[in-house]
Amino acid sequence: YAWFARLLVFLMAYRAWEVLKIALAPGIKEVVLPGGGSVPMSYGAGAFFLLTVGAAAMVARAAWDL
Repeated sequence: YAWFARLLVFLMAYRAWEVLKIALAPGIKEVVLPGGGSVPMSYGAGAFFLLTVGAAAMVARAAWDL
């Protein structure tokens, strides 16, 4: 099953790249929070980028026994 984990690492890296493009894009709207208030989409995308990179690093470690 190592091949699947390695494929998953590349798919997660691609997803992180696309989320980073959203985080760095100018003129993105704000997202309304459930409890009230709002957050710029670039902040949420930046946090999700970091989460995705961390998850991809853990899967890469497992896939290649680093």
